[in-house]
Amino acid sequence: MTKTITERQKIYFSDTGLACYLARVHSAETLKNSYLKAHMVETYIISEIIKSYKNNHKDVNVSFYYYRAFEKEEIDLLILGDGKLSLIECKAGEEYSKDDIKAFTKLKNTRYTLNKGVIICTSHTIYPIGNDCYVIPISAI
Repeated sequence: MTKTITERQKIYFSDTGLACYLARVHSAETLKNSYLKAHMVETYIISEIIKSYKNNHKDVNVSFYYYRAFEKEEIDLLILGDGKLSLIECKAGEEYSKDDIKAFTKLKNTRYTLNKGVIICTSHTIYPIGNDCYVIPISAI
């Protein structure tokens, strides 16, 4: 039997403004053209979600995870609470399809109840991609 899950922690800056400053990204225009754009968007989304849980005192019985298989399939954020698992993908673009959530199928046989999957991105509207997943804008979190 081979091991299929990478066990590494992922570190996020909770202040993306400071992270941009330290990376010498001083304007929105610079960030849009930077190789750091996707990383900063992902970091911002995840830190905002975690802060929301903490600020509402709902982080006590909830765990946050990052999933990555050796095949390079990733899920940016898994939230486990009350026996339910939420799968969240963070993206810097606006239009996505089922191909962008292939990794979600890796966890379909989990012992936990799966909530609908979500891609949080820079889209301006909410739209479904299949029956199990929605694309939602960052402004909705």
